[in-house]
Amino acid sequence: MVLRSMYVLMVSLLLVAGLKGPVGAQPPAVSITIGSEPQVYTIVLNPGFITTVRFDRTVQYVAVGNPEVLSARVGGWMNRDILLEARAPGETNMQVWAGDAIAMFRVIVSISVPRTPELVLVRIRGKPSPPERLPSAEARGGEKVLAVEMNREGISASFSLERRRSGISVRYRLVNLTQRVWRAAPSLAVVWADGKVVPFALFREIHGVEPALLLPGSSEAGVFSVMRDARTLRILLPLYPDDGKGGPVWFEPIFSGIDRMQSADGR
Repeated sequence: MVLRSMYVLMVSLLLVAGLKGPVGAQPPAVSITIGSEPQVYTIVLNPGFITTVRFDRTVQYVAVGNPEVLSARVGGWMNRDILLEARAPGETNMQVWAGDAIAMFRVIVSISVPRTPELVLVRIRGKPSPPERLPSAEARGGEKVLAVEMNREGISASFSLERRRSGISVRYRLVNLTQRVWRAAPSLAVVWADGKVVPFALFREIHGVEPALLLPGSSEAGVFSVMRDARTLRILLPLYPDDGKGGPVWFEPIFSGIDRMQSADGR
């Protein structure tokens, strides 16, 4: 699946199978090479043990679906290592931004399944697909609002940015024009300001009994709030099919020239 300027890499192997050695022995490391074929890679952790995932390139960002199950910290030389530590039995997913690639993992914390070796060496190969021009808006000077609209897989999305005294706010609205049910994943959203990942608050307008679901014909709205000024802002907002069939849909607007905008609250 092409993620515009990135390409999504997924692996589907369990790193405890096919390992040679004495019965009962745990090899200290295992190597994998990730290509461009869509697969899912599974890592098994046992409580009380840690595993390091070492990439062959710098890791820019790591997102964990359920932080109560898994802790993931980036460090080491040139930020190429991810230290995984089990927090509680369960299962979650982890996404890793490394260079121009995104690697997706399934992480299981269990005492009944043999654990993955303590060091996982990851090599990413293959060239990214030619980048698609991302939907963007640029301020020329004096604007109070910047707007970006797009449609992905039958889901209409609009984003509008305002510059304020307290920072930057981006209001979004998603409309499901398909017959599928989609699931929001706000914990996997990412915001870049001037090229760097920054903290943000996300306020969602909840509708319906199940707030995470975007039903056919329904809509969702919310606001990203960034407590700082910036010249450029980029947002990554994913939706996942609720039936688990197929990959996510990514909405990735880019705003530039924000420093040339007027403040919406009179700054």
